[in-house]
Amino acid sequence: MTLETLRWLNAWRNYSVHNDATARQRLATFVPPGTEVDWLTADMAEAVVSRMDDAFTDIGGCIGWRTLPGLHSALLWLAHDEI
Repeated sequence: MTLETLRWLNAWRNYSVHNDATARQRLATFVPPGTEVDWLTADMAEAVVSRMDDAFTDIGGCIGWRTLPGLHSALLWLAHDEI
């Protein structure tokens, strides 16, 4: 699941940053072409945070961070006004 989440996030990142034919083709693996904008909602943002929390937890377990508090967006993702 973690690798799929990272591929999903990377596809969206490349679409958002580059929006070229290659980025659109990679994103088509996850959403039907032409519907990209429809997916960019608050629910999608919540899904990104949730999936990345799961990925961070998985990655932390793989590299031996089990003795530390779990990696979580509440600890890692700070808003611009929290810095």
